[in-house]
Amino acid sequence: ASFVARHRPDIFRDATDDTGRAILFVARWNRQVESIERAFPRLPFRRVRIEDLAADGAELARAVRFLTGSAPSDGGCSAALGTLAPRIGSRGQRSTIDWRQIVEHPNGRELAELARDYGYATRVAMSGGAD
Repeated sequence: ASFVARHRPDIFRDATDDTGRAILFVARWNRQVESIERAFPRLPFRRVRIEDLAADGAELARAVRFLTGSAPSDGGCSAALGTLAPRIGSRGQRSTIDWRQIVEHPNGRELAELARDYGYATRVAMSGGAD
């Protein structure tokens, strides 16, 4: 929270509640990264869905190669994911929210728009109908 407050105080200012802070953090942090891509078009840029990295050793190996220049094996990355799988996304707290709740949340529009721009099917249109 202190990192976000220091680097993106607008998230705390604009959020209506804890859920709103999480929603705005995801939406605005991703948009900020995109702005860096536009500002430095000669730098290599690659967007990868975190769920793909966590589920696919070959995708993880491609990401490691992109970030480091080293060439890990797909099998080694798959083995690492198998070891990490029980720990991924487990900070001791879990919350469940669906797209309808996001869209209906006062801070939800930015995240719904980001998801749509990234090609996710939100299952709920911005107007509240089926997507």
